[in-house]
Amino acid sequence: MHAHEQGPSVIEPRAFSYGDFYELQVQVRNRRTDGVRFFGIEVLDGIGGNIPFATIERTFILEPSENRRTINVYVRKEDIGSVKRVCTVSKMRKHVDSGRFFRTRICSKVAKQ
Repeated sequence: MHAHEQGPSVIEPRAFSYGDFYELQVQVRNRRTDGVRFFGIEVLDGIGGNIPFATIERTFILEPSENRRTINVYVRKEDIGSVKRVCTVSKMRKHVDSGRFFRTRICSKVAKQ
């Protein structure tokens, strides 16, 4: 079984042209062979707490046959100093009849601003 991949390992925030936001770009590729297709995005501070962010898809389907997909994540200017990691999380049902999920997380560091 392969995991999903994420890059770059260090993300450079870029000032976004509309409003007081920064853009963080993450590239994701699904190399899993166990049927996992659902993924989510998380933006975390230094202790693993969630930072508010915006993106087109918080949860998305990524087929193993797809090439890398670029996900744009937007964080408010006042929050960018607290952002330490941007993560993608794979989601898979533990059992078909249960609502529980297994999760794997891969993170990229965010360069200091």
